[in-house]
Amino acid sequence: MIIYKTVNLVNGKIYIGQQSTNRKDYLGSGKILQRAIKKYGKENFKKEIIEKCSTKKELNEREIYWIKELNPEYNLHEGGIGGYNKFAVEANKKKKNKTWEKIYSPEGLKKMEKVKKNLIEMGKKYQFQELSKNRRKEIATMGGKATLGTKRSAESRKRISIALKNSEKHKKAMQSEEVRNKIAKSVSKVSKELWKSDDYREKQRLAHKRYYEETPKVKKEDLIRLLESNKSVTEIIYELGVSIPTYYKYKKRYGV
Repeated sequence: MIIYKTVNLVNGKIYIGQQSTNRKDYLGSGKILQRAIKKYGKENFKKEIIEKCSTKKELNEREIYWIKELNPEYNLHEGGIGGYNKFAVEANKKKKNKTWEKIYSPEGLKKMEKVKKNLIEMGKKYQFQELSKNRRKEIATMGGKATLGTKRSAESRKRISIALKNSEKHKKAMQSEEVRNKIAKSVSKVSKELWKSDDYREKQRLAHKRYYEETPKVKKEDLIRLLESNKSVTEIIYELGVSIPTYYKYKKRYGV
């Protein structure tokens, strides 16, 4: 996990980004950076590693730190999790030197407030899950709550909390190479022990047989149609997309 700096060798402008694995050909995904690469050419950009991190949390925190420290020209956001945020909105407003009142007329702002109010009221009136996907998205965007209309008991909330905590513990544990190797070895051992059992092998054989009986590679109607077309065996096999033994196996099964 690394924090990297992409430098424009023509004008000296920079971009700060993060990566889980160091891909040397990857310079960054920022919109302004991509436009600059298109304009100046990829050969005029150089990537440098400025810090290595051990966890995702640390990676996000250090990216935010370096963006504040170096004030890169090609970054729109404050870093970390990513996506459009308050930092990006303020940056765009300063760049344009306009407030929302200047961008939209007073009448336009009143209409936007009315729409926002109606959407939030709709979320209170109806079950959130009953609304369409786009309508739920609008309510969430305008300040509504994603769980609006859903009532959970104290016991239900407790179960959700425990599940989330266990999920975080599981993710943290699975990041350890030692834990992953231990699981892989135990799974391999169980699998080998199972295949020693005659009952298990017989069950697997029957399941395999049942699968191919329900979903055959060659359907009877297709085989009969091709045989009636007076085509050669080679042509029939080629059209069915099977091997010669498979062709004769299904021919014998269907009695044609």
